[in-house]
Amino acid sequence: MKAFGKILGLVLLGLLLVIVALGFALTHLFDPNDYKEEIRQIARDKAHIELTLNGDIGWSLFPWLGLELHEASVATLANPTQPFADLQMLGLSVRVIPLLRREVQMSDVRVEGLNLRLNRDKNGHGNWEDIGKAPASTTTANTPAPAEQPAPGDSTPAQKPAQPTRLDIDSLTVNNARVEYTDEQTGKQFTAESIQLSTGPVHDSTNIPVTLTAFLASNQPAVRVRTEVTGELRFERALQRYKFEDLKLSGEATGDPLQGKTLTFAAHGQLLLDKAANVAEWTGIKLSINQLRALGELKVNDLDKTPH
Repeated sequence: MKAFGKILGLVLLGLLLVIVALGFALTHLFDPNDYKEEIRQIARDKAHIELTLNGDIGWSLFPWLGLELHEASVATLANPTQPFADLQMLGLSVRVIPLLRREVQMSDVRVEGLNLRLNRDKNGHGNWEDIGKAPASTTTANTPAPAEQPAPGDSTPAQKPAQPTRLDIDSLTVNNARVEYTDEQTGKQFTAESIQLSTGPVHDSTNIPVTLTAFLASNQPAVRVRTEVTGELRFERALQRYKFEDLKLSGEATGDPLQGKTLTFAAHGQLLLDKAANVAEWTGIKLSINQLRALGELKVNDLDKTPH
């Protein structure tokens, strides 16, 4: 029996070495940069986006399925020459074996130089509304025939709802990001620049340390704000409950409405969004604006109802 166990162990070890050797060979003999056009076509066909890869693609296979993109941009198929997002670098790795159990276990996710441009045109149409949409001609051509309705006497067994994918990330880091929103109907523009975001391990039903800094600006009226947010984010997807505990918001604002003066502000508290109960709360509020101080609580019920 001991000899059988030893043989089995040697066989498993041999299989593992073969897998590692295959992974090494694939990552060193196969260069994804030679297949950029094929990757772009897959992005068009499956994700309905126009993906441009100007930089190199790096990857690894086992035990982490790693990907690193440089100088990439994304556009909608409706406007393929006008990217709504580009980035300098995206790096992430996913463990291979847990994927078979519908578990996404990722190492540190790094995003460098993300530039997101949101635009609402003069007709009120936002460029983000076309993300993931196939062109009208393609959609019409590929529309399947209507499915036959089952006879009244037929009984089809009810399908169990798919289990949500488990998501685990060691950390998320975003450096030097920029988000711009332009409304051509009103001429208003809002920007968030020099965005720095860092988190601790990201797990469901676990507090996630979050730090966010950014410079915010608008043109109507001309206002500029420096802000920093820290706290612990917690999401419980099964319960549809989301919390931001120990929220600390601080910063300074300047601009035309302040007539050359600087406004210093800070806010503390606990945030809760309970979608199942249709409730949003901000408790333990502590506000300060220059020399003014305020305490209180804020609660909103019936989030699913449209205000009249």
